[in-house]
Amino acid sequence: MHNKSNANKASHWPTTAIQILESAANIIAEKLNHQDVYTDPQTTKDFLTYKLGGYEREVFGVMMLNSQHQLIEFRELLFGTIDAASVYPREVVKAVLEVNAAAVIFSHNHPSGESEPSQALGGYLSLTISFAWK
Repeated sequence: MHNKSNANKASHWPTTAIQILESAANIIAEKLNHQDVYTDPQTTKDFLTYKLGGYEREVFGVMMLNSQHQLIEFRELLFGTIDAASVYPREVVKAVLEVNAAAVIFSHNHPSGESEPSQALGGYLSLTISFAWK
């Protein structure tokens, strides 16, 4: 005999790898949200790996932090192709100002598994973002 309440609980469980990763990232965010943890590179890397690891195309994300480096919001801001993502500084600045963030951590995934930066970009991305904040 099946327990009806257990059957209902099972239907709410994540069913795909992406849903499982999103659920794990949400659990990590809830656990760490009110602590000064995003000053630790490994914790930040773990959080971003769970958030962006399941995508089959490049995604540019922004962790928006308060003055205590606590997470206000993580937003997957821009979506690209399998090997490129266009970043528009206006959209990034708009999102950061919208939540009144005191600090940000920018991120993007490499669905190909190749973590070396593109030679075509050179220093263009850092120059563009630097210019946007002036």
